[in-house]
Amino acid sequence: MCKIMLLISFVITALLATVQGNADSTITRYTSQVNIDGSYSFDIAQSNGAEHREDGVGGQYAQGYFRHYSPEGKFVQIIYAADENGYQPQSDVLPTPPPVPAHIQRAIEYIRAHPTPEELADQQVRARQL
Repeated sequence: MCKIMLLISFVITALLATVQGNADSTITRYTSQVNIDGSYSFDIAQSNGAEHREDGVGGQYAQGYFRHYSPEGKFVQIIYAADENGYQPQSDVLPTPPPVPAHIQRAIEYIRAHPTPEELADQQVRARQL
């Protein structure tokens, strides 16, 4: 029962966060389902085009997306999953790291190709453990 209350509280929090994004926007779609086994889903849409949809099992995993228009008028969408590997968002608007410089990549390849005596000993120990 505690998990269900936690899920309901999460859905309400998500709804309020979505609604607060634009005071002139109204909710045009809202569905929510919380099941006894801990699975849940919700789907929220607003008149300004914002949407948030998610389904999952409380404490185990979740997947979904949220989308809206930025103040600059750009369409923003983030698709995500959350599980034992953490939160994994995917979107064109998320920052990405710069490419690894060629000289650094060469150094990494050299280090991999020329392990130290300690690394070789460690590899031998690990091979015997299998």
